[in-house]
Amino acid sequence: MASMEEVVRFLSRIPYPVWEDFVRNEPEWRFTEPVLECYGPSRFFTFMVMAGLNDYQLKGPAEEKYWPPLVEHVIRRPTPESPEDLKEVLKGFYEKERFRTVKIRRLERFLQSPLAHRMWRMTPAGFSQSFRALWYKIAKTMGQPKERKTIVFSMKCLGIGLLMLGLREFDFTGIPVPVDVRVRSLLKRWGLIAERAPEQEIQSLCEEMLQGIKRAEPAVNMIHLDSFLWQVEAFYKTDAIKSLMDMGMEADLAGAIADLGR
Repeated sequence: MASMEEVVRFLSRIPYPVWEDFVRNEPEWRFTEPVLECYGPSRFFTFMVMAGLNDYQLKGPAEEKYWPPLVEHVIRRPTPESPEDLKEVLKGFYEKERFRTVKIRRLERFLQSPLAHRMWRMTPAGFSQSFRALWYKIAKTMGQPKERKTIVFSMKCLGIGLLMLGLREFDFTGIPVPVDVRVRSLLKRWGLIAERAPEQEIQSLCEEMLQGIKRAEPAVNMIHLDSFLWQVEAFYKTDAIKSLMDMGMEADLAGAIADLGR
């Protein structure tokens, strides 16, 4: 079992380029580049937010059962000219997903909203400059607390979209980690949370962890930390040291982080 101090000490040694590589290795980045090429920025960002809002209760791992088939479905259809067109494109995908009725209702709620229509016309700089304001507006549009997992995950997807265009000057401050089963499992593996730790406790713990890391590397934000936590939990199921080294980490640091889960 590890302490928070120990975890922060090791994670603070991770070079910033490695943090960036973890984000680039996320399925939200790896699989969606064809959509960016077809749609262009504003349509792509609107798509990313919607995809994030419906990324829950999946048929299997997101990197296998959600993002690849979603992207394949989208790029095989004509480029939408409006949010309503995008709704019709995505409806054909979500009709075959789990909780299809709820997901289609969420699809309609967001893509028929005035917010989606504004986003459809925004410039990349506009998304970057109004990033935190969009967090509040998306939550209000969906009628959910802004800390809800799918709301914050949609912001992570939007942030990744901006990073894909090389835009880094957006404010992710205060947006919490989207608590999913992998993040929960990793923090439990490290001994930082109990079995049934509430979501708010996990979000607070991740914020504390992030602040410790930022003292060494100020450019790291919650997108980097969430990407790292989500992937590392899967690494423990194969060869954690090798997987961490494959991401560009030095052997001694990879070994130390692997040992946190033993």
